[in-house]
Amino acid sequence: MFLPVTRAGRAALCAAIVLGLVLDASAQEAAPQVIGTEPAAGATIAAGTLRVTFDQPMASGAHSYVTSENGAFPECAFPPRLLPDGRTFEVSCRMAPGTRYALWFNRAPYLNFRSVSQVRAAPFELRFSTQTGR
Repeated sequence: MFLPVTRAGRAALCAAIVLGLVLDASAQEAAPQVIGTEPAAGATIAAGTLRVTFDQPMASGAHSYVTSENGAFPECAFPPRLLPDGRTFEVSCRMAPGTRYALWFNRAPYLNFRSVSQVRAAPFELRFSTQTGR
């Protein structure tokens, strides 16, 4: 059954639909993304601190450092601490010389890095190496 709709009514209905779509799209927060790491991806370092920085404020106490088949997992003093910028996690690590390391920040089923709005961070794999001992 069709009900007659005036031109003004049709325009209002279209505007309501468009507005609803815009509101729905803005209601979904984007997943946090890694924007920086220390060491940098692919770097060769001496050893020390491991840092990961996200593009938005993150929930403290929520993190997932996950092993990778692409390298060794560093020996770190977990849990990490969230720095005052609210986006960077830092943890001290001991690493063997001449070793390739790889780890994930979030990887299913371990997805605990989350924004303050509780949106899960996108998985990110970091690979780096340590200098050989001299």
